[in-house]
Amino acid sequence: MTAAKKIDFSQPLLQLNGQPIRRDVLCHPPTIAEVQAVINTALKEMSDARKTLIAGINEKFGEPLTLQEVVCDALTSAYANDAGRPEHISGIERTKRVQMAIRCNKRGMVKIGEDDIKFVMPLIEKRFLDSLISVQVETLLRGEVFALTADDDDAPAVKVVA
Repeated sequence: MTAAKKIDFSQPLLQLNGQPIRRDVLCHPPTIAEVQAVINTALKEMSDARKTLIAGINEKFGEPLTLQEVVCDALTSAYANDAGRPEHISGIERTKRVQMAIRCNKRGMVKIGEDDIKFVMPLIEKRFLDSLISVQVETLLRGEVFALTADDDDAPAVKVVA
């Protein structure tokens, strides 16, 4: 006869994937109404979480893109060269970019000259591949109004403000 051993009766029984076997499923199978109640609760929580997530995304990223954000982002971004490696920027170029970004880093009136526009536009075109952004930015930097519609078919989309 073998000696009795002490066994930990609190050990869970495991499925083949290592997860514990739930007692309610085997000993007390849930009714369809109980399963439906769990599903409904989970769907409501998912719906609430989805609404919260969408509201958070809209709050953070749904704001209108401003001229200040486009110009500052273009001036302070790193770009790749033709080989796909980070582009080396000379100290003078880097300083010029940072100084212009600091000057443009406000929402309101900023004095911008033609040289500034020529300097920043290639960076904006690299950074923002969307042609609508670069055209609008250049138009706005020149003090013109970018009209999304024209009064007649022959009218230019850009109207100069005097």
